Amino acid sequence: MLDICIGSSSEYLKYASVLIHSIVKFTSVNNSFCQYKANQKFMQDLNEGYCFHIFTERENQDTFNLQKLVDKLSTFYPCKILIYPINNQEFDNFSYPFWCQNPAMFYKLKAPELLKDLDKCLFLGVDLMCVSDIRELFALNLKDNLIAAALDCYNFDGFIRQAKSKNQNSNDLLFSDAKYYINNEVMLINLDQWRKEEISKKCQYYLENYHLEGFVDVFPLVCAPKIQIISNKYNLILGVFTRHLLGLENTFSDESNTPVWNFSKQELEQIMQDIRIVHFCHYVYKPWLSPYNDHYVYNGMSLDVNACPIYYPYYQEWWELALSTPFFKKDFEILKKNIQEKSLDNYAISLSKRFRELRDFQMQNLNLIKLNKEECERIENNFQNFKVGLLEREEKEALANTLPYKLGEITITYRNNFCYIILLPFIVAIFKFFYYFVFGNVFVNYDCKNKNECFKYELGKIILKAHRTWYKGGYFKLWFDIKKLKKQFKNK
Repeated sequence: MLDICIGSSSEYLKYASVLIHSIVKFTSVNNSFCQYKANQKFMQDLNEGYCFHIFTERENQDTFNLQKLVDKLSTFYPCKILIYPINNQEFDNFSYPFWCQNPAMFYKLKAPELLKDLDKCLFLGVDLMCVSDIRELFALNLKDNLIAAALDCYNFDGFIRQAKSKNQNSNDLLFSDAKYYINNEVMLINLDQWRKEEISKKCQYYLENYHLEGFVDVFPLVCAPKIQIISNKYNLILGVFTRHLLGLENTFSDESNTPVWNFSKQELEQIMQDIRIVHFCHYVYKPWLSPYNDHYVYNGMSLDVNACPIYYPYYQEWWELALSTPFFKKDFEILKKNIQEKSLDNYAISLSKRFRELRDFQMQNLNLIKLNKEECERIENNFQNFKVGLLEREEKEALANTLPYKLGEITITYRNNFCYIILLPFIVAIFKFFYYFVFGNVFVNYDCKNKNECFKYELGKIILKAHRTWYKGGYFKLWFDIKKLKKQFKNK
């Protein structure tokens, strides 16, 4: 038989019933599995029928109903079910991704141990739905590859992940090989090769010693390059249809060197023509949850950037299948009724929250504008003060380079020196000669701001005036002019 493993916590088993129902429903009973395995040397002994291996932490009423469901579905296509209790404590020290804290995500590690008589199995997550016959997956020739799976997002060359070590004395882990980042919710496992290379043990080592995002990180580390990449038609992540509605980047391989999705738009159209499995993940809510409750990983996924409700593809199909699933129909009817009864209130709450977020965003922008305005005014004031200070410094430097200022400054310095007073006419003559022919004439009237600096300048001017009018008794008048100048500045 074709062995399918499904890992699920006990509260999610009812949703696994929809997946099982979809697998059997879309099996084309008119076509034999033999047509898929033709010319394949691997697993030639497979016969018609599914064997569902359910890994869960405990049996309950839902496991009993699953057995009854599979018995009923076997009238349409041969199938049976086996239940395997799992001890969740085995995964206590594992690294969990932020979007999932459920140990059921690690149940696939138990498959090689629990299915010791099998050499191949298909492991599926609960948040999947088959929309076409998937039996051809079992006909893949894995050769010595460990697993076969479709790529996840962000699979461009140069994309590097980093994992911090849980041990402070160990180095962090850097790894790339983006082409091997797979989505492990649909994974065909080569159990023989897995056991031979002790993959479970290697996964356990990395998950216990590094802060990894679950299997998204660990499989490229442990299994690459023995990973056979299959088409995304076997695992179409529905986020490809919703990211742009939420205002997120949604680039394809033909649009960017660092795309979100590893396929082009044309390849997506080809995938859409032959979809086998859809995956309710990546910025979408699970179909069994209310779209307006922020109870999943990403908040606000029910409304697009314009606050309009988002239509998610395949959700109606999932509910149609759920409401027609034997032995679980009543559970889903109650669940849907509860969602519908609260949908208007939840929508109003979600819309109100979006408006509050918009208001808060506007307030933050207004505050930012206010802060920016105040900062601009502060910068402007600082600039003006700097400019004034710069002009004052320039004026002071220009003033200090004039002949009158130099004469006034040296006269004040040697005002009590009798020799300087006697030799003042000669000193002025020498200063004039050197200043005019060496430094140049900078004799300009300045509007001084500093009283002390201006006094030096004005003193120098009256000394030069006295020197020019020496023959008229300029130097005799100089002492009266100095006294008058001192009185003038004292009054100021």
